[in-house]
Amino acid sequence: MRRTAVVKINMETILEKIIEKPDLHVRWLNTLSFLEHVGSRKILKTQSSDYTDPNTLRHAAEEARHAYFFKKVIDKIQPELPDYSRDNLLCGFSANRYFQSLDAMVHKKMKNQKDAARLCYLYVTTLVEERAGWLYPIYQKALEKMNSPVNISGIIQEEERHLEEMHNGLEDMDKNILDEFLREEERYFQRYYESLSKYLAEREVYA
Repeated sequence: MRRTAVVKINMETILEKIIEKPDLHVRWLNTLSFLEHVGSRKILKTQSSDYTDPNTLRHAAEEARHAYFFKKVIDKIQPELPDYSRDNLLCGFSANRYFQSLDAMVHKKMKNQKDAARLCYLYVTTLVEERAGWLYPIYQKALEKMNSPVNISGIIQEEERHLEEMHNGLEDMDKNILDEFLREEERYFQRYYESLSKYLAEREVYA
């Protein structure tokens, strides 16, 4: 099993603690918005100026809409929307490092491949959607348990469709390469998870 039960249980507890504290919850939502925004930008950068696949364009638009969605639900917690500056994110450096590390890893591996831009888009997006498919349901469960006004069930459904599209696009993928990427993604996410755990523990939010 790719995601360990212990990490999942701990992540559930972390998210419940974050939801309990409005200032932390706002920064968490803003971090998710930031990552969706980065994802949308990166998708568009992979597209040729001569031809852009309609499904890929829709995917980029939906990721941008997810970024906007997370921004807007902050209104349910506080009236002022924060920007993406480091202090308004939850372990923002580590969150950004996670995404940039994935991107750099895949680009380095695929740079000499035919149609490298498309392959990078498919592999990186598959890795990110796999993680979203693990994290977002845990978050939704915590939201329901804590009776939060925030609900991301619609986002989860769209991310599931995105992942299915990525798998369809990678029908001829090298499974060994994908498995290697998945192992590295696990390591990169673990770094963010540890940063988040340490940050909360130091503030006696989570121990």
